[in-house]
Amino acid sequence: MRKGKPSVEDIKAEFEKCKKIYGEVRELWKQDEEFYELAFKGRMNIPKEFENDRTVVSTARDVVDAAINHTDIM
Repeated sequence: MRKGKPSVEDIKAEFEKCKKIYGEVRELWKQDEEFYELAFKGRMNIPKEFENDRTVVSTARDVVDAAINHTDIM
């Protein structure tokens, strides 16, 4: 292991390594957040004539929120 301050090249190399390791999980977190926030209407592949009738029911989000609110983790 190297002693002393890391060089700029060391930091850049570590950054690229971390992007490879954690890039996929960050994309999955982004997708989870999109579904939790109910912001996926554009991905529903609904025909144009029915786009205005799209409905996203928030029941799954409510289940997650209820479980979180009733969990004693402290």
